[in-house]
Amino acid sequence: MARRKQHSSHGPLAALVGDVDTFSRTVWGQRPRRSDGDRVLLDLLSLEVVDSLLANGLRRPHFRVLRDGATVTAGDVTRRVRTGGVMVDDFADPERVTDLIAQGATLVLQGLEHLRPEVADFAAELSAALGHRVQANAYLSPPNSAGLVPHTDAHDVFAVQLFGRKLWTVEGLDEAATERGDVLYIPAGVEHSARTDDSWSLHLTIGVHAISVGAALQRAVERLVAAEPAMAHSLPIAFGGAARGETAAQLARARTELIALLGELDIEAVIDTEAAPARRCAASHSPASTSGRLSLLVASTHFTIASTVVGFTSAEISTSGPGSIRITGGRRALTMPARVRGAVEHVLSGQPCRVSDIPDLDDESCLVLVRRLAAEGLVAAAV
Repeated sequence: MARRKQHSSHGPLAALVGDVDTFSRTVWGQRPRRSDGDRVLLDLLSLEVVDSLLANGLRRPHFRVLRDGATVTAGDVTRRVRTGGVMVDDFADPERVTDLIAQGATLVLQGLEHLRPEVADFAAELSAALGHRVQANAYLSPPNSAGLVPHTDAHDVFAVQLFGRKLWTVEGLDEAATERGDVLYIPAGVEHSARTDDSWSLHLTIGVHAISVGAALQRAVERLVAAEPAMAHSLPIAFGGAARGETAAQLARARTELIALLGELDIEAVIDTEAAPARRCAASHSPASTSGRLSLLVASTHFTIASTVVGFTSAEISTSGPGSIRITGGRRALTMPARVRGAVEHVLSGQPCRVSDIPDLDDESCLVLVRRLAAEGLVAAAV
């Protein structure tokens, strides 16, 4: 099966912060902190990988170049390439980019979770651990340079120093130097900037798009309002003038109804809804799915009635509606008839089973079920 690196014996979050409980209680969302990271973080990216990405078809918006605190115009760092009879003008020009870096510019690789398999796996596992969606960028800076001017981010950041050294100025932390293997945590809204001294620097920034209490409740209220027909009524004509009294009465009634609805708000459902994006991200990188969906699809066609398979127990089975179930944990959520629930639970139990022994279905249906689950990364051949 395809690659799968162990990021830490205690998980990706522990690799970044050490004691997860202490970090959660005293640091998360409260203050910046520099700490020693697990050395497995150094496997996520290297100078050689950056060089290879730049030389082999890197395209915008997966990269940009910063000079004097501003982004270099795209036309100054890209080249036109003919592909399939069409001229495309957003490919990185390795020579131009390298020349600019030599002159003090910083190369930024964006969305590395879509470019680098090791980063993709780590990001998915970290997202599952945090419950919040994450992204990953990398910054390569030459000696005696600065990329961005002092700024704040709308998301939390873990900056992992992979090569060289970087000097940080962080609100609440003052000066902080990160050496190879160090991790700097910066909460959202904390002003910071970074520069190099006489050393090159490569660091990975893992941005965490944390969900706030207010945002979660706001979305829940919006769903409540959208589902209530009375809330869709238009305000009266001249609601700010002649019909102001009528409007006030209408809004007061709606407010009373909304308060009643909030009193019945299903908090567990709110949690599940907000956790779904991170869960889908983690599911798309389940152990069976790391080789890519096309490979899984091809492999699934080789199963026969005589095959022995094993399902992944991380999959979740829930009622989706009248007569249907929802299966999450693979590359995407699947909806199936409720009548196959027993068969699905049998396959996804984690125990090897022969396809022909799956209960409640005939042989042809058993084969169809297994092949579909395998194509989505939920089932593999037993070894």
